[in-house]
Amino acid sequence: MKFWIPDGFLVKGGRFELRTFITRVRQDFRQELFNIGFGVWDQTQQMVDDKIQTRNEDMPIILGTIAAIALDFLRRHPFAYLYAEGSTLVRTRLYQREISKVFDELPRELELHGLIKKDDVGFVKFHGGTNFDGFLLSRSNV
Repeated sequence: MKFWIPDGFLVKGGRFELRTFITRVRQDFRQELFNIGFGVWDQTQQMVDDKIQTRNEDMPIILGTIAAIALDFLRRHPFAYLYAEGSTLVRTRLYQREISKVFDELPRELELHGLIKKDDVGFVKFHGGTNFDGFLLSRSNV
């Protein structure tokens, strides 16, 4: 499944097209696991580049759009789990900071967990004060 913002965003010196991809990671009898990724469409290379820095101070808009796409996907696929992490450790921390700012505004129907890879801790409920390596979003009423 592929979603994208066809009109792009205005950036300093031009426009760019942001594309979001939701791809199945694996499926078993208990859950459907998907990865959500996004980046800037590189027309020349015909690929999504998830390392480009737009430096346009539009991160809240971009992440808000990604969140809306994720919520829509989970509402249409109530048994799905969406996994996300940054393309770099710095980006994962940036996403965590932005998530923390709006965490209390998440719809009650959703659950957010953070992944701790160190010592194979795994997924725990999202909370402040911990650096997570990835994030898992799902519906809580399933």
